[in-house]
Amino acid sequence: ERLIKVREDGAPVITVLSPVFPLLEAAPQEEINAVYEAGDDIGLAGISLERKVVLNGREAAELSFTKRVRSFSEPDARRFSGEAALELYDLPDGARAEFSLRACDRLPGRPCPASAPVSIKVVDFEARHAAAYAGLDALRGAANALRAKEEELIGRLEISTGAYSPAELERLSAAWKALASDAGRLGETL
Repeated sequence: ERLIKVREDGAPVITVLSPVFPLLEAAPQEEINAVYEAGDDIGLAGISLERKVVLNGREAAELSFTKRVRSFSEPDARRFSGEAALELYDLPDGARAEFSLRACDRLPGRPCPASAPVSIKVVDFEARHAAAYAGLDALRGAANALRAKEEELIGRLEISTGAYSPAELERLSAAWKALASDAGRLGETL
């Protein structure tokens, strides 16, 4: 007589080993790979990568996807380590992409467990720098125009018959204050 013990088929597991940090910032052209390890007590069937994108506070289904990154034809593939590219190239500045990997075993109908997510905020540093420099150039132009207006007013004061109105001074003061406010906003973006 022989005793046979039957064990329940356990769910597969998958772990992202890298990137280590769960929240990153990256430019769209950067190449980031997730290094992962998956395992199952009987055998893996496949590994999928999911990307969920949030843009302007709403999920952007048209930028989200699920794709198979590895299939296993051999029935006894119990452990596997690999890499999957976390694609950002098609995402606009400010988008947040959440990536997770899923490991599936050969049991039909069983949900495929997911890894912990890796969240990446897309930051187009080049576009932001270009916009900041354009803003700085515009501020310089506005400051030069105000300086010219101020010099004109001072010139008129130096002439004994020259006069200026309180409304002119108020407009000049308001323009300088607006310029300072614009400079402050530009400083915050830098």
